[in-house]
Amino acid sequence: MNIRRLLYVFALVLLGSVWLPLTSAQADAVGGPLAKQGSLTGAWSTEWTDGTAIYVASDPTNGPLIVVQDATGNLWAKEGSVTVATWTEIWTSGTPTAVSVASDPTNGPLIAVLSGGTAYAKEGSLTAPWTTEFTGVSGASGLSVASDATNGPLIAVLSNGTVVRQARQPDGAVAHRIRQPRCQRGVRGE
Repeated sequence: MNIRRLLYVFALVLLGSVWLPLTSAQADAVGGPLAKQGSLTGAWSTEWTDGTAIYVASDPTNGPLIVVQDATGNLWAKEGSVTVATWTEIWTSGTPTAVSVASDPTNGPLIAVLSGGTAYAKEGSLTAPWTTEFTGVSGASGLSVASDATNGPLIAVLSNGTVVRQARQPDGAVAHRIRQPRCQRGVRGE
């Protein structure tokens, strides 16, 4: 079994992301991202036949959010049920550097993509337009999002070892905070 396949067949959606490995035989038999919902002993559902990555989030109002990256770099998403929801193509602008997903009961799904030095995000619906969140991210290598009903979306980008964090303020304004990590020669800072 190849390592690439092993890396993307570990998805379980259960009101949050919980990951369980498949046996080698199960992964080889399926050949793509799998997910299960509702029980650790529940049945696995084949989500895509030849995906290269899978991202999951969930909340009690909107249900599970599953995003799969296909072999061409496009992103497909579905929300609401692992077995019933239909796929929506959400990204067709080339293979992203990073992808992150979150969801909350008030704001709905939050999907972010880092591509070509620009961070994009969409919130509230799989068909919502992409919003440019941050540009000129030189050497960007990571992206992460979170969301909750009270504070809304949180987006962070890792650029040349610097974490750039963005959050919406109560008045709707966007605040950026840049933090230089204190890591040096393998010693972790605060």
